[in-house]
Amino acid sequence: MENKIYPVKGKIIFLDVDGVIATPNQIKKYAQEHGKSCPPGLPQIDPICMEFLKRLVDEFDAKIVVSSAWRKLKHDMFDLIKICSVYGIPIVGKTASLPSGHRGEEIVDYMKRHAVSINDICILDDSIEHMEPFDKTYIARTDPFMGIDENSFEKAREILLR
Repeated sequence: MENKIYPVKGKIIFLDVDGVIATPNQIKKYAQEHGKSCPPGLPQIDPICMEFLKRLVDEFDAKIVVSSAWRKLKHDMFDLIKICSVYGIPIVGKTASLPSGHRGEEIVDYMKRHAVSINDICILDDSIEHMEPFDKTYIARTDPFMGIDENSFEKAREILLR
């Protein structure tokens, strides 16, 4: 079987969800407002983080590739696609699950299969563990409790401006 390449052009943001747009702060806020614990999925998504993500997408005409564990469950992906569509944020794909489970390797695999240039990517994640071969010049690391904030937004802008 032939390995086909399906090019994805333009700026690509590899998106983790937990600790980036789904935050413990949002989960706590939901529980306080509703008097019960926060269910998984959409209620965990922080609207402030979504606004930061939307600003990045709009400024750079960027597309989202999901690198988060959320990509592994259909209902999580459905929720993510649903909330992103509300904000006008295009999801163009997700990384494959490789046996190593290393996010960096999964991103490299996606880049190879879709002819994505290293100069066109930004990785939004709250962890840098298992990100080899990428270093901080490609990763806008978020605070795992706050998600995307002004600092990680500016770092992502710097990365996408190259």
